[in-house]
This record gives sequence, C-alpha cells and structure tokens, in this order.
Amino acid sequence: MNRAISAIFFLALGIANGQATNAVVAGGGFSPPPFLSTVPGELFTLFVAGLDPELSRPFFTQSPPLPFEINGLSAVISHADTFLGEPLPRRDYAVAIHSIRPAGALTAITFQVPPEIETRQLPSGNPAYLRGPINGAIRILHGDDVVANSDLMIWSSRIRVITSCDFSYQTNQNHDAPEAVSYCPPMIFRQDGSSDSGNHVSQKEKVKILVTGGTPRFFKSGWPNPDPPIGSGSTYLRDIGINLGPHQPWRNKTTSGPQPPMLFAPGSHLPGEYGISVIEIEMPELRPGEPECPGNLAFYRSNVTITIGSTTSYDYVQFCVMGSTAPPGNGVLNLSKNVSGGGK
Repeated sequence: MNRAISAIFFLALGIANGQATNAVVAGGGFSPPPFLSTVPGELFTLFVAGLDPELSRPFFTQSPPLPFEINGLSAVISHADTFLGEPLPRRDYAVAIHSIRPAGALTAITFQVPPEIETRQLPSGNPAYLRGPINGAIRILHGDDVVANSDLMIWSSRIRVITSCDFSYQTNQNHDAPEAVSYCPPMIFRQDGSSDSGNHVSQKEKVKILVTGGTPRFFKSGWPNPDPPIGSGSTYLRDIGINLGPHQPWRNKTTSGPQPPMLFAPGSHLPGEYGISVIEIEMPELRPGEPECPGNLAFYRSNVTITIGSTTSYDYVQFCVMGSTAPPGNGVLNLSKNVSGGGK
C-alpha cells in the first residue's frame, strides 16, 4: 500500500541490489526513500521496472486463497530480527500474490506480507519510522532465477491510516495507470456507510477510520480476514486546535505541558479484506472559545486532530468538526464501491 501516488513514481530507480536480470525494484508500499518497509499481514505493493512483458501480464485474484505464483512469478521474504538481544534465525517465507498490473512504465505487484512472520516488538516509545538495522529482504523469482530483489524493513507493529490512493492503486481492474496526485484523503466512513473525503463531521458524530498494521499472527497467509470479524482497536489522542499535527500517542512522551488523555477506539478486522481494520471514534463536542470549522480565515483546514497509535508508531487524521447533530445512519460499513479483488 502507498501513502501517496506521487511519492512512488518519483522514487529513484536502483534501490534493489544484486539483480540477476535487468529488472529493478523502483519503489514500494508507502515507504519514503531510502528504504522499503512493511508489517506482517498487510498488502504491500512493489513497483518493478524492466520486467519481461510475459511476466507482467495483468492478473487480479477474484477469490481466496491468494496464489503463491502468477504468470510464473513467485516471491520470498527473508527475515532475521536483530533489534533486541540475540538475533532470531533467518527464515524464508513464501509470499501470496494479490495482483499484477501495469503502472505507467512500471509493473505493480501487490503481495500479502505473511502474517506469521515472527517480529519482536520494539521497546515502547520508539517510533517505527526511525530507521533501524534492515532485518529482511524480498526476492521476486521466475522459477529459481531472481528477477528483482530489495532490502525490506519489517516492523512488528505500525499503525497507518488508509487513504484513497491505496484503493486506486490496488483495485484498478481497468489496468489504467493512475495519475500522480498531491493529496490522498484518509478513508473516513459515516454511520450510514458513506464516505467523506473532505472529513467534515458533526460534533458527537461517530466515524469509522480504516487502518492497517495490526494483523494477528494466527491469520492464515493468502486468506482474507475471517468472518465473523475478530475485534481490534487502538489508543488515540484527540486534540482541538487549528490545523494541528499529530502528537506521540503513548504516555509521558509529550515535550511540554500536560499529557492529553489516551482514549480507546473499538474496532474489528474487516472480514473479506486483507490486513485492514476499521476503528470507530466519536468526535468531541466543542466548548465555548474553541475554534469552529470552517472559520473566517482561508487557511483553516481542520480544528480537530485524531492521532491513532500503537507502542511503536502512529498516524493521524484531521477533521473539520461543524454543527451539533450527526447525520442518521444504520452503522453499516460498505467498501464495495471502493475495494474490489479483496477476497469477495
């Protein structure tokens, strides 16, 4: 999955090393340079340049389980955890493949990172975006030949809010190359199941936010989240102010002032999807003197910031909280208009 479409297309070629052919990994996932990173269980896309046309023929999985070979291509993730104490022994994991599709001059290959990869938790308070020693690698194979490979950082837990760009990449079954964009709004759903890319919500309204990065190890590789759904959840902070950025969501880590109260968001792993959870958060009620949105100034983008986190990472969503009455709804979250090829 990727944070921004534009970030992928302009990653420098040649990240991979030791290729057996002219193909190279041009970028992947939502990782900024200089390294690629992911977490067990989530969908992860590699963008490969120079792949043989016969191997890059489009393919979309219509139903589970995901295959471990498509068009003669397969993939292996190697992992050896070195963060704490004695390193875990290196292990190789066969990787299930979700889809192959053109992405401009590149070939986008989406994998499901095996949930069973054993990765130890970082010490509490060490954010996962800090670079540590690279602990893994991914190899794309054609038979026994390595077509392309790259170092890969595998985090034990990394919360990330899913954006609209993730879906435009992973479910584009018309095989058209997506256009580069500068903004990828978070996937926010109202109680009636409709989405709102503008993130305009009402006071006391409950909204659903899609996240990835917390797939249990007992989930089966190549299979979507189970049905009935398994519960999930996350702690979060809720800050009120104009255009605020995120704060670290773990206790005693603010640089100054009182620590904001940590809240818990109930949620579940979405059945039929891969590596996606949905959590529900209630918007605050603005008190007298707190900024309203929209305001009189043109630069108002938000007045409430929600920071969602685990012990090793966090991501955030900005909201414009207006009005006092939440829209009616039935509480059903329907992704059918946004997600396809996700094990349905």
